[in-house]
Amino acid sequence: MALTGEPDQGPVRYPIPLADVTAGIYTVIGVLGALLVRERTGEGQFIDTSLLESQVAWLTNVGGAYFATGQRPPKLGNAHPNIVPYQPFRARDKYLIVGVGTERLWARFCEVLGIAETIGRDPRFLTNRDRLAHRAELTPLLEAIFAQDDADHWVEKLLVAEIPSGPINYVDQTLNDPHLKARGFIVELEHPLIGTVKSLGNPVNLSQTPVTYRLPPPRLGEHNVEVLSPLGYGPEDVKRLRNEGVI
Repeated sequence: MALTGEPDQGPVRYPIPLADVTAGIYTVIGVLGALLVRERTGEGQFIDTSLLESQVAWLTNVGGAYFATGQRPPKLGNAHPNIVPYQPFRARDKYLIVGVGTERLWARFCEVLGIAETIGRDPRFLTNRDRLAHRAELTPLLEAIFAQDDADHWVEKLLVAEIPSGPINYVDQTLNDPHLKARGFIVELEHPLIGTVKSLGNPVNLSQTPVTYRLPPPRLGEHNVEVLSPLGYGPEDVKRLRNEGVI
């Protein structure tokens, strides 16, 4: 949170439960590794994954920079620490993000924006080192250009020129994206109480044993018998617990 947001802002919370999701993913990786060891040695083991360490693990390059320099990393907002321009820009309708990571890309970028003979020749912006030094002067010039047309217009032209870029979509735009639908990532199942229910699919696609989606989200207590039976509870036990309001 201390690194998220613009430099003049206070801490900004990430909008999803990142620590929970990451700990789950790391735990699955641990389970897979432990299963492989069990196949080879016949021995099992405990897996210990914490929310804290899973969250701190995201610091990767930021942590490496701190260990190397002993300096607290600055808060940069959407700007890249070492590359300019490499950030979002506001188009006429919404934001897009552009990554101009090499001098060759910078030349093509200037061609796409029609600034090869103006900004592209400005001595303040000739190299990435120059652009880093004059970031505050360059960014407003590019913002004014991008604001003249829609994000899709710019992204299409940038991708044709093989310049990394993409629209920054709102959630509704992302979840209705034709690419995700074509990939089968938006799953629709029939629920007995509320009809068609949509959910996100599994991002892991296996060629021989693909993930299948068979059952809608369960109703409250729907699988009590299946859960309690392996624990030694018989039908009468389940009935008693239900009558007592325990389940």
